[in-house]
Amino acid sequence: MDSIVSQTYTNLEIILVDDGSPDGCPQICDEYAAKDKRIVVIHKENGGLSDARNAGLDICKGEYIYFIDSDDIIPSHCIDILLKIITQEKADIASSSYQEFSDAESNLVKSNQNYSYITINGSEALILLCRDNTLGFMSACMKIYKRECFDGIRFPLGKLYEDARTNYKIYHKSKKICYTSSPLYYYRIRKGSIMANTKGIIYDLDAREERYAFLAEHNEIAAQYCLEQLCWDNLIISIQPVDFFKTINFSTSPKIAYDNFKKYGSLFLKTKKGRLSHRFLIRLFLLFPRLYPFLYKISPIHFRKTI
Repeated sequence: MDSIVSQTYTNLEIILVDDGSPDGCPQICDEYAAKDKRIVVIHKENGGLSDARNAGLDICKGEYIYFIDSDDIIPSHCIDILLKIITQEKADIASSSYQEFSDAESNLVKSNQNYSYITINGSEALILLCRDNTLGFMSACMKIYKRECFDGIRFPLGKLYEDARTNYKIYHKSKKICYTSSPLYYYRIRKGSIMANTKGIIYDLDAREERYAFLAEHNEIAAQYCLEQLCWDNLIISIQPVDFFKTINFSTSPKIAYDNFKKYGSLFLKTKKGRLSHRFLIRLFLLFPRLYPFLYKISPIHFRKTI
């Protein structure tokens, strides 16, 4: 909160959503609101991150929207820089890179930053999203959006990786997106978080399947990259031990994952697109299903880098 209220751009509507927090957060929110008239507090029953973001979207009055998660930090010039970019370029979205940090670190703000940026269209952003799936493009945070970007779009309730189920829809409708590689968002690394969960690939896989169906329906070029990623993801999941799937509220198994690999692999080969080496490997693993587990067992890290 200190990093938000100290922004050099001051014309802000700051919406704090207390999503049924059982600790001292409700009182802290009210204390900040009592000291700063820009702050609006929503107290509600716990509904999850998507529900909290949607509650803020439903009442916001600003022309632009920026999300920040409760355990992260933004430098004092963050909004100022991104707002200048989005208004100067008349863009739909202005996004920055990010920097990871832990509670043990200090002096996060870097001096002499270069705030140069690139400008791309929505289809190009979707390709970057599907090829890299990096936090900077997948996350709803670290971006200023035109308010109109969320017309008819809300975060899905009861789902993990809600950002991955939403941003591709916004990119699809966006004409211009600006991106600076300068870190204007500080992302806190915590043990036990959703993003740190080693089983997160399963939930992310579910989101990617939804993304692929949408992109294919709308004839986006990025669909082919999403399709290829689904091949590799399902192949990796198909060789995991049974214990890997315990305590996961998601209907999958090694057999289901391998059946999906065969389905998506066949679709990918029919496109006749993608790198020749990747098409060769996918065809090889379809013909010889025991080969991939063998190679992965010998050197999983090296082989994952290869593909």
